[in-house]
Amino acid sequence: MELYLLGGGLLVPFLAFRPRDFFQPEFFINLLFVLLIGMGPITLYFFMPDYYAERAYSEVSLIILLGYLSLNFGFAFARIFSVSPVSLNGLSRNYHSWLIRKSRGMYILGLMWGLVAIVAGCLYFFRAGSIPLLSANKEEARVAAMLVSGNGYLLYLLTIGVIAPSFMALFYLKDGVPSRLFSPLFIFVVVALVVLLLFTGSRRYVIWMFIYLLAVYHYSFRAISLSRLLFFSFVGLVFIVLFEIFRNPNSETTAGFFSAATYRFIIYTSNLE
Repeated sequence: MELYLLGGGLLVPFLAFRPRDFFQPEFFINLLFVLLIGMGPITLYFFMPDYYAERAYSEVSLIILLGYLSLNFGFAFARIFSVSPVSLNGLSRNYHSWLIRKSRGMYILGLMWGLVAIVAGCLYFFRAGSIPLLSANKEEARVAAMLVSGNGYLLYLLTIGVIAPSFMALFYLKDGVPSRLFSPLFIFVVVALVVLLLFTGSRRYVIWMFIYLLAVYHYSFRAISLSRLLFFSFVGLVFIVLFEIFRNPNSETTAGFFSAATYRFIIYTSNLE
């Protein structure tokens, strides 16, 4: 009974708000909640029924549903009590004017931020003495790199650099010319960050970096259709699975693409990791 309530409750906000923008909070935040939290009890019920029964996940389902509906009550109240709705056209004009005025400063901030992250990443691997992704035992190499005194701070500086390309992209898109994104300096910062972040053995930072870039393009130049965004999401899922196969080639969970995809789905949606 609890699972039926949870499954139905997870769908209600999408039907009630009918969001048309992928990055609209009523869609994007709800989607993250459903995939990373809401699906947990449902996944365990079908794939690990004994574990589901032992850990009282029926009660957990009700708690998750309460949190999810509370989140969406906040979205509903925001709509109800918005005194003066903003015209999208007016918002677009005001945003473009603001972007022209501030883009130079944001570009400099993004460039400096990116370069600091790149330097921090290089120092991180230099002090670790190895590159976890290229090591024989990647998980042990990741842990060993983190155990080096001070490396945690360098890794933090590297990972927060994922937002730097987005600041730079705002400058390149301010005149509505997307071809400027092929600037050698911009490409260098993006490629360097992607390589260094992947070298840590983790893929989530790279995924978030491209999500930020898609959002910037979506709002600063041209809205990306939902079908294309869903296609990009599919590409991201394929990348996650292939990266896992490369990272753990000797594991039983990566014997094939389907088994790796199924295992990742169970792990991520059930929050067992």
